[in-house]
Amino acid sequence: MKNAEISVSILDADFAKIGHIIEEIEEGEADSIHLDIMDGHFVPNLSFGPGFVKSIRKLTDIELDAHLMVERPGEYLERFADAGCDSLIVHLESDADMEPVLDKIEKLGLKAGLALNPATDLHGIDGVAGRLDKILIMTVNPGFGGQKFIMECIGKVEHAKRKICELGIDAVVGVDGGINNETGRMAAEAGADFLVAGSALLNSERLPDAIRKLRKECFA
Repeated sequence: MKNAEISVSILDADFAKIGHIIEEIEEGEADSIHLDIMDGHFVPNLSFGPGFVKSIRKLTDIELDAHLMVERPGEYLERFADAGCDSLIVHLESDADMEPVLDKIEKLGLKAGLALNPATDLHGIDGVAGRLDKILIMTVNPGFGGQKFIMECIGKVEHAKRKICELGIDAVVGVDGGINNETGRMAAEAGADFLVAGSALLNSERLPDAIRKLRKECFA
C-alpha cells in the first residue's frame, strides 16, 4: 500500500512525561505527531498553543501536523509554522474563506489539509480539492479525546477516496476519531491512507508495540 501511515495524537498525553512519550512514538516508528489545537470557541475545549508545539519540535524531527480546530485559522498559520509544524489542517466549518487560507499555507511552504466534521458533506471540498495534500475525515465530533467512532462515517471515507481518484489529485485521506485496531482496520479498508489515533495508543501497556500493532492490523 502506497500510503499506510500512523499519526499519534498527544491530546490525552500526560504532558509531565511528554519527552518519554515522544521517544516511544519514535521507537514505534509512527509517521507523525498529531497536534489538536483548540480555541474554546470552534470546539468547547482548550488545548495548547505555538509555545508548546515549539517545545515539541525541539525534542523530535518527526513530522508535526497541526489540526487547527479554531474559528479563524488564518490568524494562527504563521505562528504554528514558526513553531515548527510541517502541515496545517484547517476545518471547512470554520469562519474562514478557504482560498486565502490555503494561499497562506502554500506561501509558508507547508502541507495543506482540510478537515470535515461528521455532519459536513464532502461537496464542500469541490472548489479547493486540487490544492490539498490531506483530507481529514472526522469520525467523532471534534473537541475531546476518547470518543466513540461514528460508524456512519465509513461511507464518507469511501466517498472521499473515490473523489480524489476521480479528480486525479495527490491528496491522501485520513481518519481521525475513535481509532483503535478494529475501527482503524475498517477505515483502512474503506480507503484511508493514514490514521490518527490517540487514546487507544496512549492507554496501551506499551506505546511502541501498540503503534506497530495498529499499523500491522490495519494496513497488512
